[in-house]
Amino acid sequence: MTRHPLRSCCLLACLLACCLAPALRAAPAPTGMYDRWYIVKMDGAKIGWLHESQVEGDNGHIVSAMQMKMSIGRMGQSVDIDMRTEFVETADGEPVSMLNVQDMGLYTIETRYAFKEDGVEVTSVQAGRETTKTQPRPEGDWLTPGEVHRFVAKRLEAGAEKIAYETLDPSTGLAPMGIRQRVLGETTIEVLGKTVPAIEWEVQQSIMPGTSREFVDLQGIPLRMNVPLGGMSMEIIAADKALATADFDAPEMMNTSFVRVEKNIDDERNTRRASYLLTHTGEDIKDLCKAGIFLDAGVQRVERVNNSTVRVRIDLDDNRPAKVSDELRADALGSSVYIDPTDEKIRELTNKAIGDLAGRLTPAGAAARIETFVREYVTNKALGVGFATSSEVCRTREGDCSEHAMLLAAMLRARDIPSQVVTGLVYADGFMGERQIFGYHMWAQALLTIDGEERWVDFDAAIGTMDATHIAISRSTMADDDPVTGMLDMISVFGALEIEVESVE
Repeated sequence: MTRHPLRSCCLLACLLACCLAPALRAAPAPTGMYDRWYIVKMDGAKIGWLHESQVEGDNGHIVSAMQMKMSIGRMGQSVDIDMRTEFVETADGEPVSMLNVQDMGLYTIETRYAFKEDGVEVTSVQAGRETTKTQPRPEGDWLTPGEVHRFVAKRLEAGAEKIAYETLDPSTGLAPMGIRQRVLGETTIEVLGKTVPAIEWEVQQSIMPGTSREFVDLQGIPLRMNVPLGGMSMEIIAADKALATADFDAPEMMNTSFVRVEKNIDDERNTRRASYLLTHTGEDIKDLCKAGIFLDAGVQRVERVNNSTVRVRIDLDDNRPAKVSDELRADALGSSVYIDPTDEKIRELTNKAIGDLAGRLTPAGAAARIETFVREYVTNKALGVGFATSSEVCRTREGDCSEHAMLLAAMLRARDIPSQVVTGLVYADGFMGERQIFGYHMWAQALLTIDGEERWVDFDAAIGTMDATHIAISRSTMADDDPVTGMLDMISVFGALEIEVESVE
């Protein structure tokens, strides 16, 4: 097998960072300041800790903060994530600022939000570069963290069995997320070696698929959360600081994400057509398809077989025309934290990739040259990078499939070619001692005009070629107002898929 870098473990780490950060925001809490520590477990193994606090800051402002650290093993290497957020508001609930700091790659990414009367000033700092833009203030009747606590406390006091609201979380940007909570009843659970009374809640978040279960004490303080992640289980458990931050060995989790198949695919990198049956072991497949999971577009066709199974057909010689809205086109050409075609280094590399053919290459020809350039440019095919941006990769030349995809997408945009990234699965005949598996993967798409019509064309700089074993699950432009929620679709299927190979040509 060509040892291309499957994304499984690092993609999981990124998804966990995205879903864990707002998880406790959904939990009810009493009014007043607090300082809380939690252990984070995946399938029973500790993968990190989470700390939340709320204090009174300068000028009587309320400062709500969160820090999360996680480590996951990947082929003997540790994928480490450190993430911090902060929300500052006035005593009467007016937003002042937000801060989101992510250390998931080789550089730290810091995003600051300053709320002004005419908008929100957003400043991003990474790899020594600072960019500032102004975005509209979030619309709707959303609540700050301090307001959430007061609102939920009042609803609890009134004996409400259902609580609904919208709020902001710095880790998910300026798009308000909806929270729905439903009381299931009173019970007892064990926390720090003691049996304590608790209330059980069912929680749904608009940015997350599925429903989580959480237990809070009688004052509404979160004690334990069970968060659905496809076919895997994650727990967030109340602890003291010493217990939460105690050393642990990062569990090896890459193998658990592989989807094993019975039928071998010969010469997989040269396949042109294929048909697969994908079965979800948990959720109704119809709901997943409605949510845009399992892409029915481009070279991929999806049809529902029954409540748990879809048939996915891929034909590289039959690419359907794309319907591209003005908003999507703008995002696919725009600049964001993760994909920044305005970076001078990226523009320099793009010019180098095109060379002296700038005036003679078609967009399709330019895209092909850029794909080849990225594959050769990323010389350190590292497995320990969490999730690096295009600006990081162009300087470090390090990463695996997502880093290839980010840099490729940025360079396409620098050439005025709309682009997006795709998360999905790709086949490998052997990897990490496993045989006949599909592993989670990422690649890029370019919007090109072919036979007079625009079509999304796939490019995989990590592997170097596209084939009919690439199964697309979700796609995203990685725009700043939706940097990761497009990839959160993966949580619904991670560890919960079975694949049957029907035919391959």
